[in-house]
Amino acid sequence: MMDRYWTWIAAAIATLLLTGIAKAGEADPAVLDDDWHMVAFAVAGDEEDREMVPIFSIRVNEEGTAEGIAACNRWNAEADFFADGRVRFKDFSQTRSVCRFNDIVARTMDARYTDHLRNQDMDYKIEDDQLILEFDDGERWTFQVIEQDATEPAPN
Repeated sequence: MMDRYWTWIAAAIATLLLTGIAKAGEADPAVLDDDWHMVAFAVAGDEEDREMVPIFSIRVNEEGTAEGIAACNRWNAEADFFADGRVRFKDFSQTRSVCRFNDIVARTMDARYTDHLRNQDMDYKIEDDQLILEFDDGERWTFQVIEQDATEPAPN
């Protein structure tokens, strides 16, 4: 009888632990449910951030879908959040409009932006009302909430 009691207790504890571990892996995407626009970025080796025209954005909806703009194009994806403070965008798609920017940094950042979002996991944190995304290659992007719709691309 006592063995059955301890077996039941062990099973109950294991179930609680496994449930807690599963829930720990679920981050709350609502924290990014706003129009976050890139205002600065840094590549590996940069000591200071470079300012960025806010034409790149991210918004993660409570359902876990992500959307935003990449210069002149819209993009969308599914967002997977992990308990270790990382996020991955999967099933990434985007429009393919041609942008005519005079700003060389904005033009080169367009391809880099979508490539990083599409192909890499990233660390994310919110610090001083800024969203900071950091990639394994040393790149860091800084976003702020700006009163502008994150799903409307910049005009050509």
